[in-house]
Amino acid sequence: MGTGFGLGFSVCTEVTSWDPAAQVGEYGWGGAASTHYWVSPADKLIVVTLEQIMPYQWDTERGVKKIIYDAIQK
Repeated sequence: MGTGFGLGFSVCTEVTSWDPAAQVGEYGWGGAASTHYWVSPADKLIVVTLEQIMPYQWDTERGVKKIIYDAIQK
């Protein structure tokens, strides 16, 4: 659903309802205990979220992603 894969990360290829705040070209990966990073080269942005929740949950990443992108976009 709008995601491709590279060596060691996923890449957003189109914005979908699966991750509506994602930007095309953004890449990143999640770790086992709900850690996650994403990079947006177009925005010169790197974000790391660190949690210790198992099984994996998207709460922190999805919670802050829209706020961060809204804050830096016009």
